[in-house]
Amino acid sequence: MKCSGCGANFSSRLKACPYCGTVNNEALLREREREERRRLLKRLRVKTLREAEPKIVLQVLNRVILCLVALWVLMIGAVYVVSAVGERREEAKKASVSLEDHRRQLEELKAEEKYDELAEYLGEYHLSMYEEGMEPYWQLYELHRDMRDFWERAEAIEALSQEAAAEDEWRYRSFADSVCEIWKYGSSQYEWDLILPENEELYGQWREQVFLYLRACCGLSEEEIGTWLEEKELSYENAEQFGDFLKRRAADGSETEF
Repeated sequence: MKCSGCGANFSSRLKACPYCGTVNNEALLREREREERRRLLKRLRVKTLREAEPKIVLQVLNRVILCLVALWVLMIGAVYVVSAVGERREEAKKASVSLEDHRRQLEELKAEEKYDELAEYLGEYHLSMYEEGMEPYWQLYELHRDMRDFWERAEAIEALSQEAAAEDEWRYRSFADSVCEIWKYGSSQYEWDLILPENEELYGQWREQVFLYLRACCGLSEEEIGTWLEEKELSYENAEQFGDFLKRRAADGSETEF
């Protein structure tokens, strides 16, 4: 284009004449128009994004939900597969061992006095007490558990001072319950509480331990023990009274009328 000031030719894109500095109004006008279009496009872009935002959010949420559902289905499937494989392995493992093999292993654990491991073995192979030859082992573990509770509660009352014994009736009643749990097998009228022949010898030893503890540590005479355990037939109905009797004996250190 030609400069209106000096008449020189120069590019119409320049905002001023490079020779005389006269302002190129056409270039400035075009620049303002371009700037206005940019601002307009920016406003339109922001408006479009705001209008489309809910749709975009919904699309993202839908995809997230679909992914979570797919992941959940995969997890359920994986758990099912693992469970099914585990059950088949357990069934195969159980089927591969005969009852005679089980009894041999259980007898070894019994001889080594590993009663907790014996119970774990029964559970691992799903050997119920109703399977042939398994009931004595379940009863043995129950006896062991009762004896373990007995000694734990015995230690609890031994830790009490004479003054504390006068106030803590709960520990003595709990101890009396343990004595009842062990003694009931020898005097119960119910068939399910009778000692099985396989456990008679060991039960006799444990019962003797309870008897000796009541004599040596609780200070009961044979007559008193016989009265509570035999004549009164110690049971859950009178175990609380027996516990109170033991508490009074420990608190005053003297013989207590029964």
